[in-house]
Amino acid sequence: MPMLVFKSLGCVRCLTRGDKDIATDLAGDPALIQDVAALTGKYTYHNGIQGEAPRLLCTVIVEADLVTNPQLLEQMLTPQVIQTILQMTTSSESPQMQVEAWAAIQKILHTSGDGTLLLSENVLKYCEASLTDETNPYLRILALNIIRLLTPSITKEEDIQELSEHLDRLAVSSSDAGAQQLASEIKLSTPFK
Repeated sequence: MPMLVFKSLGCVRCLTRGDKDIATDLAGDPALIQDVAALTGKYTYHNGIQGEAPRLLCTVIVEADLVTNPQLLEQMLTPQVIQTILQMTTSSESPQMQVEAWAAIQKILHTSGDGTLLLSENVLKYCEASLTDETNPYLRILALNIIRLLTPSITKEEDIQELSEHLDRLAVSSSDAGAQQLASEIKLSTPFK
């Protein structure tokens, strides 16, 4: 049974990639989205399902027409779905999976226009984890971009302090020019001034 679930998730993900209509139809079925998110808890022993279920969720978010149907995003984004996607940002097995997760988070931010929901699910802790020197430079830029987009919504003093330390380090000592420039720009914005 797990192999069938794994293969089915992969097939649906491949069919959904690049097809706005299929992605929008899937996004319109909140029960299905919740079932896909629940698969990671049900099949904890199966690495394939652990990878494909979040990838399918990310693909649906990125490909679906959420601009003209913003209510679909609201229906989809339960804490379980968000946590499944955020966990994918830490997937050290595959940088591609991390990129897909950050792309979905960015689409959520652009569609919702507000980072409150993501901040309540501790998205900043996941961003911080991607700011280390060991992180792929491309992933570091994606995490910094999420921080940049969230900047107007960041109000907790603890978050500001922790992020400031990371931004200071990246702005001065990063060997990655792109991360260094973006960190410097973020440092100039409120609430980091």
